Amino acid sequence: MSLTFDAVFIQILHGLTLAMMYILLASGLSIIFGLMRVLNFAHGSLYMLGAYFGFTIISWTGSFWLALLIAPFLVAIVGVGMEIITIRPLYGRNPIYVIILTMALSMIFDELVHIAWGPDYFSIITPPVLAKNIHILGQSYPLYRIFVLLLGICLVILLWLGLNKTKLGLIVRAGSVDAKMVAALGINISKIFTITFAAGSFFAAMAGIIMGPFLSLFPGMGLDIIIISIVIVIIGGLGSFTGAVLGALLIAEVQSLSFLISSELSNIAIYFVMFILLLIRPHGILGKAETE
Repeated sequence: MSLTFDAVFIQILHGLTLAMMYILLASGLSIIFGLMRVLNFAHGSLYMLGAYFGFTIISWTGSFWLALLIAPFLVAIVGVGMEIITIRPLYGRNPIYVIILTMALSMIFDELVHIAWGPDYFSIITPPVLAKNIHILGQSYPLYRIFVLLLGICLVILLWLGLNKTKLGLIVRAGSVDAKMVAALGINISKIFTITFAAGSFFAAMAGIIMGPFLSLFPGMGLDIIIISIVIVIIGGLGSFTGAVLGALLIAEVQSLSFLISSELSNIAIYFVMFILLLIRPHGILGKAETE
């Protein structure tokens, strides 16, 4: 692909669209880690469930918008059950137990999806009202991608406001610093954990639905996305929401622009970025060094 201005401009727009999905995934993963010190390897499976639930609702009702409204809540319920039944008993134990558990849950979800929907590939149909192109700086660009970009921006602002301008957000931020002190103040920290996990599951499912028209649905689709999400969280700084946003923007643009040179390069460029950045700043862009 030639490195013309038009090609670069289009890839930058593609990168911004992709960044919205990464932000929805990585921000939830980062907030959950910051509060609960849980690196949830099943987070990608929640993204997968969101896509499959959305696909099924669209198949039954013919409405993309109804799927966008209902499916994330269904996945949030799954996330709550997963946190209460499987993860909560492991709080306070060595984090490796939670990592192994969530990896096992990821494989279980993959197999359940395989059983329920089969091994075939599916895709979500673009809503007819958005299935057209518009012109930006003389370039034809899919309206649906613009919708994803604007929706992602709105959801990121909503997340930021929730974390910084609400009482619940204050508790979550305080809990990420010292959960024991928050509990000592009489706050039900277990309830806060569950709400946070539900929110992370909700936004992961949202990402799965809105990216459905771009990407194929198949059992195991959450594996690649969870690896990229973890890379973003590490680059941004473990537990930092703003860091996750910056990391997602960086990785998405690197991945998109490197595609102009080679599709193979776009698959490995993000790991070069992580390697170089962590050499310069081992704790990530906005991460803080862990203290004993």
